[in-house]
Amino acid sequence: MSFISNAPVAVQYFFLGLFLAWAIKLWDNWRKAKKDFPKVAYDANTLTAEHQWSWAIPPAELNLTVIDAENESTIHLPAKKSSVEIFGSVLAGLLALLGVYLIGVIIYRTAMDMPIFMGGSLFCVALIFAAASALTKLNVPLLAITRTPHFVRFTIRRAYYWQYQVVFTTPHQVGMSFEGKMQNFLTMTIDELESLPDYYLLVKTPWRTSQKFILRVNPSQGSWIVSGLNQWLEASLARQAHQTSV
Repeated sequence: MSFISNAPVAVQYFFLGLFLAWAIKLWDNWRKAKKDFPKVAYDANTLTAEHQWSWAIPPAELNLTVIDAENESTIHLPAKKSSVEIFGSVLAGLLALLGVYLIGVIIYRTAMDMPIFMGGSLFCVALIFAAASALTKLNVPLLAITRTPHFVRFTIRRAYYWQYQVVFTTPHQVGMSFEGKMQNFLTMTIDELESLPDYYLLVKTPWRTSQKFILRVNPSQGSWIVSGLNQWLEASLARQAHQTSV
């Protein structure tokens, strides 16, 4: 009888213990990621002077794949789907269906000459589709980074299956920088119980706030990629300065 009467308290202690065990496991994974994956320097010496825009050959231990084509060099990245990304995609789909349903209601009521607040209804539909669009980009990772002589292109997954691209071109490179950091312990989720924290690629430019991109790589891989992007930036600016002075 005593156990039954104290069941709510027991449940509270159970979930508190579960939360603490979860937090300790996440902290241990975060600590190990920082300790076991040191920074790896990018070595551009394997590239000829005219191909400094291309990706160098990654060290074998990084397990990264680079594919070269005419005037393009692409590094393909691991891109495991997270529970947050899946949740966002599912919720975005439900919101999109709701938006389509409301559009149908608006069309029906308009055709039947029934009273409807058109402005407010269309505003609500627009908000729903805007929210759905934002959710399709929730916690989505970079799939590939392509370097060319004149721009760098990020390919990013969207809505679980589709892709979109972000391009940074040569005229915008002055004042730009690339930085990397490991995911903060406090933002880790249940996905990181059995995997490493995400690695964030920050693109800093003078004309807007920093843009953050998610890489599902370890800190060693991430540091090499960020170092390589900064090398590409330096090579591009040097080439641009040389062309201007000629």
